[in-house]
Amino acid sequence: MAENIKHFPVNWIDGMKINKKHFIELQDNVEDLIRDARNLEVNELNYGLLSTPLSRPFNYSISIDTHNELSVNIKMLKAITPAGGRIEITDFTGEFSEKIELKDLDNKENNYFLLLNVDPYTRVPSGEQNMEEVPPRFPHALSKYHLTSVAESEVNHNNIGALQFPIAKFKASTDGGYEIITNYIPPSLTLNNHPSLISLFENYDLFFKQLEFYAIQINRKIKFRTNNEDENLIANMVFDVCDKALRFVELQISKNKWINYNLKPIELLDNVITLSRTIKNSFDYFSGDGKEMLFNYFSEWTDITSGDYERLFTDTINVKYKAYDIDPIIEQAKDFMTKLDQLFSILNQLDYIGKKRDAGIFVNENILKNDRKTSGLFGSDSDDDREAPSSPTFLAD
Repeated sequence: MAENIKHFPVNWIDGMKINKKHFIELQDNVEDLIRDARNLEVNELNYGLLSTPLSRPFNYSISIDTHNELSVNIKMLKAITPAGGRIEITDFTGEFSEKIELKDLDNKENNYFLLLNVDPYTRVPSGEQNMEEVPPRFPHALSKYHLTSVAESEVNHNNIGALQFPIAKFKASTDGGYEIITNYIPPSLTLNNHPSLISLFENYDLFFKQLEFYAIQINRKIKFRTNNEDENLIANMVFDVCDKALRFVELQISKNKWINYNLKPIELLDNVITLSRTIKNSFDYFSGDGKEMLFNYFSEWTDITSGDYERLFTDTINVKYKAYDIDPIIEQAKDFMTKLDQLFSILNQLDYIGKKRDAGIFVNENILKNDRKTSGLFGSDSDDDREAPSSPTFLAD
């Protein structure tokens, strides 16, 4: 969304008296035009941490003491806000530190975001003072930064401000204090800007490659075997699902290889959600009791019920993308990829598609239900209902 340009060019005319105010207005206009140019490439869904050639674009620590005073020390942060405001805190600018009191927060709210606000039109003197000038002055000026906190419900309603950047999320604790949610992922322009997003891409890339392999193997198994009528119905439905999944996945694998970690988080997650919709539409296409029969067949070989399969696809398709709070959609995508990987892995190991489990059929690799539950692309399934980890202190580096 394009923010209004509020600082306009100075109307220079011959003979006018020039003072400091005119040059400040000129600088404000230039800064606003540059911000507006950046705004063409970013928006409320696509902003955040910027890539750096040598290190991660952030290094900061946050702590909350027993008196509910929140302290922040930022050694490095390179980011862009939804409206194109640049945050640049490095060794060249010096560290940023600030403390805010949390005593005035609404106790009815549970979760809050900590926002770093940048004001490019209010400048803070910087650099080493030149004593040879008269009067002595600091040679440079930097944008002003300050911290604010906002309730999660308010952010969900109004989104993040044009010149704000969320650096942390914290919650009210049972003892009346506050704790920092340590697995919070700030908005990021690309996946290579945060270790959690890098890990997500590695598992996502592996999942797509594995799914391609499984789909080919399963369909090959179906194509060259003649089954009875019921087995044939299930096999035909599985073939159709695998075929549609394969057609989508094969279009993404080359892009994953070429663009790699430079994918945007929204692009990666959109691919997962679109895959879920593609497969669900394949299920919905089956008339009569076909879908229920297929889900029941899947349930025979996995620990997931027919209803849970339906909810898995529905929940994944309906998830909302919020750049300022990406963890919920990541967890949903992880759950979907893990369970789909388990399902296709088991189908791939069956002697043939369509035979009932209770008919004495044996499968390759001695598949046992519980073997697949304890591990997967993203580790143990026992963490599915975990509470977000929190702590009075947090170090992001």
